[in-house]
Amino acid sequence: MWTLKELEREIDEVRGRINQHRRELKEYFVQRSEEVDLATVCACAQEPLLLVGPPGTAKSDLVVKFVESLGLGEGDYFEYMLTKFTEPSEILGPIDIDKLKQGRFIRRTKAKLPEARVAFLDEIFKS
Repeated sequence: MWTLKELEREIDEVRGRINQHRRELKEYFVQRSEEVDLATVCACAQEPLLLVGPPGTAKSDLVVKFVESLGLGEGDYFEYMLTKFTEPSEILGPIDIDKLKQGRFIRRTKAKLPEARVAFLDEIFKS
């Protein structure tokens, strides 16, 4: 954990990098300034963001480009297209059968939602 004094030394640089990130995304996504700002605030606050709108308005593309621009490592990002047939194991990971035989309910979560730092669940209202 950082102290306030340690953060104060770096806050201007961090603020500058965040604003540069926003500017670059806003140049790429015409008329999506508000969405870029919301995504940035949510990422900084580590809070979820729900984008709702008609098909073809670049919601998915915005999320993908935003995540790409963060430079996350492999396994830090989880993306899944939901349908009404989506099973929990597809998102949360399959149950470990060997552990279940031992009486323990454990999911194998590698590369699944529980281990991701950023998740994109597409078509959530169709699930």
